[in-house]
Amino acid sequence: MHVIPEQVENFNYLISRLKAILNLSNKRIEKIKKKRKQLKPWESLVISENLSWDEFSKINNYLYELAGVKPVMTISRDYPFDDIYTHVLGYVSQPSEIDILENEAIKEKFVPGIKVGKLGLEKTLENELIGVNDIQRYEVNAYGNE
Repeated sequence: MHVIPEQVENFNYLISRLKAILNLSNKRIEKIKKKRKQLKPWESLVISENLSWDEFSKINNYLYELAGVKPVMTISRDYPFDDIYTHVLGYVSQPSEIDILENEAIKEKFVPGIKVGKLGLEKTLENELIGVNDIQRYEVNAYGNE
């Protein structure tokens, strides 16, 4: 779930509602507030990833009072053997500036919240695992900012 800060009338109210709806910890709230200060007002602020279907449904039920909230469905990687092969598989994380500059596939398919291979087979096979982008829609303000 993402929040677009410039679309939010009262950020503190919104965060308190999201905390209640999703049962977010105080530590998570502090991380969200810190991250908000690092972003431009029109950039997406990721509030929560990997929501359960119940949490996703709850957010959608309250959307009428959550201005600026965008429930977003994304693609993730599934590991059927949990952590048994992590030393071989590696891991994924947000791409760094170097990842984006050095890998054309990541640069071409970059979207907010994307995760890319950082180590092991995840990194070695990134170009095959990254998948393809589909249609992306976004709103812009009067200045053309997303």
